Amino acid sequence: MAALPAALRSGEGLVVWAALAGAAAVLLGPVLAALPQLRPVPLGLAAVALGLGLAAWPTALLLSLLKSATHHRPLGAVTFAFAAAIFALAATAAALRWLTWFQRERPDGFAQAARSALIVLAALGPLVLLLRLGANTQTRAPLFDASLALGLAALTQLIPWPSRILRWAERLGVPVWGAVVALGLLSAHAASERAFVASPALLSPIAWLLR
Repeated sequence: MAALPAALRSGEGLVVWAALAGAAAVLLGPVLAALPQLRPVPLGLAAVALGLGLAAWPTALLLSLLKSATHHRPLGAVTFAFAAAIFALAATAAALRWLTWFQRERPDGFAQAARSALIVLAALGPLVLLLRLGANTQTRAPLFDASLALGLAALTQLIPWPSRILRWAERLGVPVWGAVVALGLLSAHAASERAFVASPALLSPIAWLLR
């Protein structure tokens, strides 16, 4: 899924999509397999992750304002860094307070829905910020591809998968991952230049094999 937008954007077809999907799987597969070992996530780490994600929204807005209203680049950079740090600290403190309350109380359905909404906002925040940082289409496309891959990977950890799907994933996950990677390597060797032009960010995990 993460490789599909890049393949459609390039117009190169199935071979490029397979190459990018296999290259992304080289990195995402082991990472996703290791993430469950970190559970339960420490409260402080969860607060920092949630706070940084939420802080990305006002940071992206500030970036847009500075780009349109500030012509002194050093002053704008200092202002942006200072304000972004304040946003991050404030959002992390608020997230820690909220998570502490959520663990201590027995939240109702509305609180559960609010928790899910905040997690979605935090997951989308870095993507919005990265897209704002992209100064042109050539920069924005790789940022979008990388953010989409990481966002989809994070989403797989948030979805409460049914036990039947988890059992099938335990049985077939490694063979399917190996097949996707092998097909990606073969496709990348057949269309390395086209795959790199389509998405250098997704191809980067296996780019050193193609030199």
